[in-house]
Amino acid sequence: MKIKVRWLIDGVMEVEATDPKQAEEHAAQLLNVLIDQVPELKTHYGAQAIQGQALDMSPDDEDEIH
Repeated sequence: MKIKVRWLIDGVMEVEATDPKQAEEHAAQLLNVLIDQVPELKTHYGAQAIQGQALDMSPDDEDEIH
């Protein structure tokens, strides 16, 4: 029997950027390169999308990321 499983990978990465928009674009670019280098993420694991949003945090909030 085949059963479909929806999965996601959650993480936080740090990139050098001048503003949140640039950070989001840079992170997306890095992740798209990874996906292109590992085609099995699409063909075998069914990856269809990635998304991210810059975090609005002060440096003191670093331990609060879940």
